[in-house]
Amino acid sequence: MTEYIIGVDGGGSKTDGLCADMSGHVLTRATTGPTSLTATSLGLASMNLVETFRQLTAGLTGELYFPKVVIGIAGLDTPEEKQRAEDVFRDVLQGYHIGTLTIVNDIHLVLAAGSKQGNVVALISGTGSQCYGKSADGRSARTGGMDFLLTDQGSGYEIGRRVLRSAVCSFDGRSIPSSLEQMVLKHFEVEDFNDLKAKVYFPILNKAQVAELARVCVDAHQQGDKVATQILEDMATDLINMAEAVIRRLEFTNEAAEFICSGGIAKLPFIFERVKSALSPKYPKLTIKIMEEEPVFGAITLALEELKGAA
Repeated sequence: MTEYIIGVDGGGSKTDGLCADMSGHVLTRATTGPTSLTATSLGLASMNLVETFRQLTAGLTGELYFPKVVIGIAGLDTPEEKQRAEDVFRDVLQGYHIGTLTIVNDIHLVLAAGSKQGNVVALISGTGSQCYGKSADGRSARTGGMDFLLTDQGSGYEIGRRVLRSAVCSFDGRSIPSSLEQMVLKHFEVEDFNDLKAKVYFPILNKAQVAELARVCVDAHQQGDKVATQILEDMATDLINMAEAVIRRLEFTNEAAEFICSGGIAKLPFIFERVKSALSPKYPKLTIKIMEEEPVFGAITLALEELKGAA
């Protein structure tokens, strides 16, 4: 029987998976659809997770045993949510010989992959958004991360929602003219806004589909569209506010700490530079950086640490 560990980063737009040997050397990787339970149905999330495991194990031979599997899921916070996900995922993965299955919020993958420091703050903005920090003495604080009706300011979803409404406002004449009007029609491959309504509501767009419009916003901004630029400015402000709340609550205002930006939106040069320029003068002991390592590697790190701790 050959032993491997598996790490999964389940987001609102896609899922990344890694299979590694017991020393942490990555052997296979996979990318599938979303497994965030706030971005898609439980059934579709389960299907995507099964496909992730299928891709990861397709090239492996012999009898396989996975003593540790770590899955980070966006939007998963309470013990009840984690238990529900674990029960369902373990059931759909029963064809695999798994020892311990650990389900965590995806923010913990970012912390594990992005920093070894005692004081650290991670700002994530992809399909959704949240900011989480922990101190060397064990304190923690979080802002956001409660899904799109309650939070997700500064996220890809929020950008997409603003893009849709701004396009309609431009069409109606309720705002200054914006190139978003025609760019949104082109994105959905429709001729007019009556057709757009059908595309948006029948069936209703999911979070990942709305978040895809963030790219439209960036393109319009780069072409000089003032409405698109204002949307991005507002998103940066929202993310700065989220970050500052965590920094204050952890009392990092005058303490050395690492500040990591992760996710497609937070890593956009326009957004990152505004976050950095706002925080650096106020909190000079912060080391602000873009996360280079993919969060899914944090799942492998956590798996190895838990196996070592159990030995």
